[in-house]
Amino acid sequence: MKLAKLRARLRYKNGKEVPDAKTVDKGDGTYELTVPNAQKEDAADYKVVVANDAGDAESSAALTVKVPQIEIVKGLADITVPQKQTGTLEIETNRPPKQVKWYKNGKEITPSDKAQPKKVDDNKYQLVIPDAGKDDTADYKVD
Repeated sequence: MKLAKLRARLRYKNGKEVPDAKTVDKGDGTYELTVPNAQKEDAADYKVVVANDAGDAESSAALTVKVPQIEIVKGLADITVPQKQTGTLEIETNRPPKQVKWYKNGKEITPSDKAQPKKVDDNKYQLVIPDAGKDDTADYKVD
């Protein structure tokens, strides 16, 4: 006896059809739906509907995407800067943060001629202190 081939594989994400979703026939009667390079917005309830001459069948599952926690991989280091020279504090993260806030003696720093926050690349950030003076001696922190 030969089983009828499955057809009409419909895929749904949160109840909406996703016609370009890719399913792979594993050859053993199972199919695989792949979400390549899964991002937070891919988290959803997925459903597949298959059919053959005998009727329809469906299966569903929830996909949860775990976003890695952000970490500082290179933290702030103490620096000594000659007066009237430029001082640069730098951090590096394992992935791009939503925002970076710099603090001087517990007070949030706003960009100015005296303190210039700078994004070097997606994971590297600097606080540039041009023309350093005695009043720039402080405890700096980043969040």
